[in-house]
Amino acid sequence: MSDSLSPALAAAVHLEIENLRRVDDDLRATQIAAVLDASRRSMNIPTHGDDLLFGGRHCVPTFAEMARVLACLAWQPGGVTVFGMHLCARHELCLAAESGRRTAS
Repeated sequence: MSDSLSPALAAAVHLEIENLRRVDDDLRATQIAAVLDASRRSMNIPTHGDDLLFGGRHCVPTFAEMARVLACLAWQPGGVTVFGMHLCARHELCLAAESGRRTAS
């Protein structure tokens, strides 16, 4: 991933996480389900990933979709690790899970 894309994507994902944090649990679950369902049908990210990496006319919508999808995945238990970044909305759950894995081994 390009040097400037990783920090920009991390910042955008954290902003999307905070937007989801501001709504109640039921609305958040509905919004996450809608985004993830739409991303399954979207061809934007796989088709325009090169625009995301190198710039192009589809760069902005692809970047925005990637940030939204990663923010939604960050709400899943354990968050998501992608592009060398660990993204999670509830990091205390990640730390607890990691601690449990270390003591269970």
